[in-house]
Amino acid sequence: MHALVDELLDYAKLGGQLKWRSVDLGELLADLIADRATGTGTEAVDLRLEPLPKVRGDETHLRALLQNIVVNAIRFARPDRRLTVRIRAEPCGEVVRVEIADNGRGIPPARREEAFALLSQVHQHGTVEGGAGIGLATCRRIVTAHGGTIGLTDGIDGGLTVWFTLPTA
Repeated sequence: MHALVDELLDYAKLGGQLKWRSVDLGELLADLIADRATGTGTEAVDLRLEPLPKVRGDETHLRALLQNIVVNAIRFARPDRRLTVRIRAEPCGEVVRVEIADNGRGIPPARREEAFALLSQVHQHGTVEGGAGIGLATCRRIVTAHGGTIGLTDGIDGGLTVWFTLPTA
């Protein structure tokens, strides 16, 4: 319950005053992976990381965005195979589109929009990985506060791709 309350309070704070600056997504992700590398299962992930650009945004919020997506990929990995996560980005005019694809359990297309609702859980309740239903809602709030968009598409071999756009640096 304490963790849920903390997550809800963090969610409520999002979107306030952003501290805009140039943020190197590659460095941010490398730091995040290094921080989570012990005891979280990241050592068992086949990570395919392409060079990531600098974007304009709030570093703290963008770290939370990446962390939520990567943690979800790990949490919803399929038990019958090694988790693969591919992260890449491409410029699209004045924004950068970032894609984080995995080969995990995925989300059925009909339930993908529902996955962004606060406190929504699209996987069965009571499972080991069961989150509080705040992660993707937080991601949407962060991306929207930065003037971007976020969505879900098919991932690797039945998994999920979380994509989002952010302003270029």
